[in-house]
Amino acid sequence: MINEHMISENFEKLFQAAKDVRDNAHVPYSKFKVGAAFLTEDNSIIAGCNVENAAYPNLNVQKQAQ
Repeated sequence: MINEHMISENFEKLFQAAKDVRDNAHVPYSKFKVGAAFLTEDNSIIAGCNVENAAYPNLNVQKQAQ
């Protein structure tokens, strides 16, 4: 189980991963780049960004991560 201590220990890594992946966002409509990073139970970091598409207008990075 992930706890607050694990997140606080990894905050800078998570924040940097989210900032780095944000540059990969494809946002021709909103022009608003979003990056997100998640910490797994084994301390791996999974990062993703938003990719806008006219066929899927409501798909965002948070939904992709789920």
